[in-house]
Amino acid sequence: MQRPRQNVIAGTILIRRGTELPPGLRIETTEYSDGWEVIDDSDNLDELLCACGWNLFFIAGALRSISFGTGAVSLRKGVSRLLKQIRPLNLNSLSVTHIASKTFLGIRYQVLFAHPCHIQQSCFLADAEARKNSISQLAIKLTSAHLLAVPGVKVAETK
Repeated sequence: MQRPRQNVIAGTILIRRGTELPPGLRIETTEYSDGWEVIDDSDNLDELLCACGWNLFFIAGALRSISFGTGAVSLRKGVSRLLKQIRPLNLNSLSVTHIASKTFLGIRYQVLFAHPCHIQQSCFLADAEARKNSISQLAIKLTSAHLLAVPGVKVAETK
C-alpha cells in the first residue's frame, strides 16, 4: 500500500529516488512526484549523514519559483518548477527554505525559495560530469518505468 503524498513546508528536503546513501542508514521517505521523494525527518538528515562519514552539500545559490493560486496544487506546481531548475546541475536533493503566499492586484500567488543540495561520501563536491555519470549509472540499475524520471539518460534496449 502506498503512503499518501506529503505536503512540503519550509525546511523540507526532497531527494532523487535511488540516491546512493551510506550502507545501513535507514531514512524514511514519502513519494512526492516522479523520481523525487520527501525525507520525513529532514531536520536530522545532515547529522545522520555526518555520523556515517557522508556529506550533505548545501549549494549557496537560491532558486525561486512562482505559482499562481494558493493551496496544495499551487505548491506542487511551484516545487515541480524548482525540481526542473536543478536537473541541469545534476544534483540529487533540494532543500525548500521559504514559502510565502502573496497578492498582487487581487491575484494570489505563492513564492518558493529553495537551495540545491547534493549527498555524497566525499568531502569535496564532485564535478558536474561525475555527478551526471553517477545519476546515469543509477538509471541503468532502475527499471524501465523509472527511466523517465532521470533526465538526459538514454538506455539502449536489450534483447
